[in-house]
Amino acid sequence: MSPVCRFVEGLNIGLVLLSADYCVVGMNDFARRTLSLTPSELGKPVLQYHAPKSRDNVSHLLMQTLEEPSGTPVAMIIDVLSKVLMISVSKLEMTASFSRPLFVASFVDVTAQTGATVNPESGLIKLKKFPIYDKKDLLFLDARSIYLFAADKNYCRVFSAEGKYYIQLTLKQVLQRCTEPGFLMVHKSYVVNLEHVSEIRRDHGQYSIVFDKEDIPHVPVARRRQNPLKAALGLVRNLAR
Repeated sequence: MSPVCRFVEGLNIGLVLLSADYCVVGMNDFARRTLSLTPSELGKPVLQYHAPKSRDNVSHLLMQTLEEPSGTPVAMIIDVLSKVLMISVSKLEMTASFSRPLFVASFVDVTAQTGATVNPESGLIKLKKFPIYDKKDLLFLDARSIYLFAADKNYCRVFSAEGKYYIQLTLKQVLQRCTEPGFLMVHKSYVVNLEHVSEIRRDHGQYSIVFDKEDIPHVPVARRRQNPLKAALGLVRNLAR
């Protein structure tokens, strides 16, 4: 089975209409049922519908939307009421009578497709597959096929057996959400899958990770991460000299 699944059938799409100041002014029935809201609960700023831990990410998503041309979606993963939602926000093309733009947020519930479970200790949702927008496709990338995550501002680049993608998660969030045990932060900018590590190389005093796929870039190992890496790999000797 391919480590990448494409989600194309049986879509129920939630639609949420936002005013120019990001208040929720309307939604369709699927969105209302998914978010467990009643019509009387509409009209609040959108951040008030999100838990405090996710408000910074949602705010960043809205700021990104402002910078994009109308109709260009910006996507991210959020969890609401123990569900995993892939949400996309874009500005709407408006008539000249509207002095300020409106925004539309669409989402799909991808809880089942990601194999999501709730960690009983932390309450965080853990994922077996990561949902990723690749152009117009919604992909589900098996965590085991991923070689590394590389930090890139407020999101990550993902290097997998199938290709390279972007995901709207930080490295910390990747580690919090991934169910696979083999992922380790080896540098402030990199999380690697130890299952794909072929060699630990030393060059001019700098250690780096070499993967078992040639086109995957080598990853530097921070000095303070060397011992945790050795322990995780089950090494009993020092790193290769």
